[in-house]
Amino acid sequence: MVAYRLTKSNFCNESPVSRIFVIDKTTIVAFAINKLLTNHPYLNVVGQCTDGHNALILCKKSSPNLIIIDPDLSGIDGYELIKQLLRYNPQLKFIIFFHENSQFRLNEYITLGIHGLVLKHSPPNTLFLAIQAVSRGTTFMDAVLAPASRKMSHDALKMDFMANPLSTPKLSARERQILTLITQGLKNKEIANKLVISPKTVESHRLNMMKKLDAHNIVDLIKWANRLNLA
Repeated sequence: MVAYRLTKSNFCNESPVSRIFVIDKTTIVAFAINKLLTNHPYLNVVGQCTDGHNALILCKKSSPNLIIIDPDLSGIDGYELIKQLLRYNPQLKFIIFFHENSQFRLNEYITLGIHGLVLKHSPPNTLFLAIQAVSRGTTFMDAVLAPASRKMSHDALKMDFMANPLSTPKLSARERQILTLITQGLKNKEIANKLVISPKTVESHRLNMMKKLDAHNIVDLIKWANRLNLA
């Protein structure tokens, strides 16, 4: 396992205290974010919640100014929850922390004025940089989504969001199955034998996947498999 270590910065001398609340289905996410911010006393996790129903009550008690939220929640989706939280405090800032294959309407979130987007499979330092940027009053997009620039004005971020919607290419169940086997190093004939289909069918699915994913070689396919949590 790769160990990530964040060094202290002069961030605390430049910015006000950020009170961070984490809303995610898994409690380990809040724990990990706490560990990530250990050396930065001006970035504090003041609460956490695993479902949308209790989030509003807990946020009122802890008074955060920055919320890290996974849009895939049980009970109430992230969009509706953010709307409710903004009614309570219009000054709240939000970072959407999500899996590549999450199903949510980005345009709806844009209208709410979200401040950052971070993929869960990105290195931990990416989330730290997003927290820094949003705390300082700027917006942030994960470099995987916007390689040209991470930090930008809200208007520029909004335009970039619109130009690059986070709609993951849709793979069929068979294509996802084949992609998983490709990452395991199986050749077309081996995949065909395993799935009891013809090598020609495997090749056809493979070519379709490469078109959908704009993949040009096996390395690109493996990268996509990792992003889609298929590897």
